[in-house]
Amino acid sequence: MALGLSACDQLRGRLAELIAPQSPAEALKSIDTMVAAGQLKDALSKAESFMEKPGDLRGDFEFAAARVAAMQGNTDTALRYLARAVATLNLAPDQLMADEAFNSMHTDIRFLQTITGQSSTVSTTKKSSPSDTQVKASEDTQIKINNQGTEVRAGDVVIKLPN
Repeated sequence: MALGLSACDQLRGRLAELIAPQSPAEALKSIDTMVAAGQLKDALSKAESFMEKPGDLRGDFEFAAARVAAMQGNTDTALRYLARAVATLNLAPDQLMADEAFNSMHTDIRFLQTITGQSSTVSTTKKSSPSDTQVKASEDTQIKINNQGTEVRAGDVVIKLPN
């Protein structure tokens, strides 16, 4: 019975969208609702459809799509959307490191480069132990990953995450 009601709710929601399309702000709220309900595929689809439309909230939809893709474990898609969101929105690296949606990506060097706004050309040096890697992304940005955790330094900002 619950499955039937859920299907009816989804059908009702889609019919309502056809009759009176959602505003971008309403769509963002509905994406959050879908994520909370575990409807990640639908949430990503909705975010992607609104990302392609011009408007003030385009970066917000890119960020929502990045979060959902990360929750699904689709790192490449999450990074692609996150890079676009970082370029559009004023997202602080510490805010992104604290976002639980990206927890699985904390040790991915591409994620760390994306949130610090660095290009993919970096120099990597191995330190004393085989599990100790330090990346110098630019003059004032460094990323250190070792068995104690991950540390990102960007100017005066230092973010440390234990393993």
